[in-house]
Amino acid sequence: MFALAALATPASLSAKQTLEEATDSIKTIYKNAQGGDASAQNIVGMWYYNGRHVDQDYKLAAKWWSRAAKAEDAQAIGNLGLCYQTGHGVDRDSLRATGLYNRSIREGNTELLKRMAASADKGNVFSQVYMALCYQKGIGVKKDIYKASSYFEMAAKKGSVDACRELGLLLLNNKQNTDAFGYFKTAAQKGDIPSTFYYGRMLAEGKGTKQDATLGMIQMQKAAEAGFAAAQLYLGRAYYEGNGVRKDPSQGYQWMLKAARQNNSNAQFQIAEKLVAGDGCQLDYNLATAWFGKAVANNHGKAFKKLFETGGALAGSPYLTYLQARKAIATDNFETALKKSKDLQKSKTEAIAQTGKTLEGIILCNKDYAKRDLKKGVKMLEKCVATGNATAEYVLGAMYDAGKQVERDQNKAVDLISASAKAGNPLAISYLGDMYFEGRGVQQDYEKAIQCYNDASVLMTETAAKHLAACYENGYGGLEADQKKASHILKGKYGSNLEALVDLLP
Repeated sequence: MFALAALATPASLSAKQTLEEATDSIKTIYKNAQGGDASAQNIVGMWYYNGRHVDQDYKLAAKWWSRAAKAEDAQAIGNLGLCYQTGHGVDRDSLRATGLYNRSIREGNTELLKRMAASADKGNVFSQVYMALCYQKGIGVKKDIYKASSYFEMAAKKGSVDACRELGLLLLNNKQNTDAFGYFKTAAQKGDIPSTFYYGRMLAEGKGTKQDATLGMIQMQKAAEAGFAAAQLYLGRAYYEGNGVRKDPSQGYQWMLKAARQNNSNAQFQIAEKLVAGDGCQLDYNLATAWFGKAVANNHGKAFKKLFETGGALAGSPYLTYLQARKAIATDNFETALKKSKDLQKSKTEAIAQTGKTLEGIILCNKDYAKRDLKKGVKMLEKCVATGNATAEYVLGAMYDAGKQVERDQNKAVDLISASAKAGNPLAISYLGDMYFEGRGVQQDYEKAIQCYNDASVLMTETAAKHLAACYENGYGGLEADQKKASHILKGKYGSNLEALVDLLP
């Protein structure tokens, strides 16, 4: 590992004694550090790390450097990175160490880069990988793929899994498939999950090696089961196509769903297409729209728009009619919405016909519709509920919970919302979570609320996200209080994104 500049031998006196007996200049530095001076805080951190003027104490060193790092002191940021690299004073975390080093160098700590390069040239594996990343990404140096490859190769020869994976990717992108395959295989055999994915994919496709789809899928399954989203999507496609595995669309759907829930935008788009077609799953326009909305929010707008253009897979389809009806409802154009819903009811596909009836029921219950017929609307929704339509279950359940358009009946509300949630309706799952969070119609249960929010995953509503964040913030439901997690959840994008979808329609 690289060393800090001007390392000193540990002192034998205690911190209190030494500081009391220290020179005026040392006392001034310590006083300034206590007063918030970042440069002084960095120096005091050095004292504690090296045992100079004070007893060596890595935790206090990390504490002082952390305070200085918050004030954007470049030297302290790099020094804090050393703590995370070595595990001195904090839990060892190479990823966080790398991030801090990057930040320090970008803040102008050129000395850190020089020390890291010297350490790499002396054979330190961490430094070799880090210098490779610097040249690969242009951190403190001009991008140079050849130098990056050279450093990765040095570290790979010493058994670095990270170096093998990154070098494999560089070689793969440069179409040096045979060499790339070798590095991925080496890293995969050491348990690296991303490398296992690439190793499996190259086997399945015969890229850089003799094709073996069966062995490739065995490797892909390992990566997928370990939670690697790209592998889950690839495995899902394989089940749909029967590539290296027995063809099983329902299995394919489940694996693609796992990837989609991890916010893999390609999986989100493709699973929406499967839901529109009822391929490997029950046809569900409502759920398809939710996943399309997420995919479009993740930069798949052009692909979505193309589906409905002339010659597109969904041009003139019942699903287009459904979206047009949703758009009309959202803009209070109820007569158009009603016409579109009746067009859907003419379909010979029962699920599509039921979707149309549900839409009509929703329109007839809408308080802003001039020809509103609540009694007829509720009756239509009840008939759709009898067929197991999850959207009708959710809408009617929410109506009974609110008690604004029908007599309030929370027992019915809970039953209907639960049934819709069980069928996978993300709005119902979130709503049920809210009921448990608030103790509305059910006994308050934070653990059940959290489970609902986790089940809704990236499709949870904004209200659900706020409640889940509160659980992390306060340590509800058996969770460990985690302010960072709460903040991360609140920064996410939630909601249907319906407006963005319909704006892309022809």
